[in-house]
Amino acid sequence: MKKINDKKLLAKYISKYKISECFSDFKMIKTELVQYEKGEFIYMEGNKIKDLLFFVDGRIEIYNLSRNGNGFTIAYCEPLGFLGDMEYLAEIPTPNNVEALTTVTCIAIPLKANKHILENDIKFYKFLSKTLVNKTLGLSQSICNEKVPSIEKLKSYLELIGKNHIIDTNLNEIAQSIGISYRQLMRHMNRLCEAGYLSKGEKKGVYIMK
Repeated sequence: MKKINDKKLLAKYISKYKISECFSDFKMIKTELVQYEKGEFIYMEGNKIKDLLFFVDGRIEIYNLSRNGNGFTIAYCEPLGFLGDMEYLAEIPTPNNVEALTTVTCIAIPLKANKHILENDIKFYKFLSKTLVNKTLGLSQSICNEKVPSIEKLKSYLELIGKNHIIDTNLNEIAQSIGISYRQLMRHMNRLCEAGYLSKGEKKGVYIMK
């Protein structure tokens, strides 16, 4: 993670997503613009959070690991998103991993610097309530989606991670993310190629979405 010292870009994101409207007096809130590289953990399961994060650019995956080490994807997210609400309210370590699928930009609200202001901001707590309700509804939908065929999950995932219609993500990671074996993934990829949805790139393991 690195900090970006660009006040104009920070102001642009704040205006674009109307972030100031989540607080009673946003001028009192200390903020930072931060960036995570692809594959970097934004939050790690079991760790205490130091910042609340408005996720304003890029793509992320939220998942946890079972005892046997297999990953279970909870959600793939694009802006705007808010991270850390449950951990902040319940005062618990983060229960899930949050990983950057691309370069990700966030507006960070450092808890240490803003604690007393946030604790007395009723408007902010109303915002937290709304985000938790939306996440609960999203989780319910995710559970329902367990009945969706794995090849349809794969297509949705490829659409999410495909940059300029090019898929060059590690295939083992893709299989793990959607909860299928590598062998099953390859069967699906071949079916999608036969159907004209994908074509194989010149480089091994690279596919092109049509």
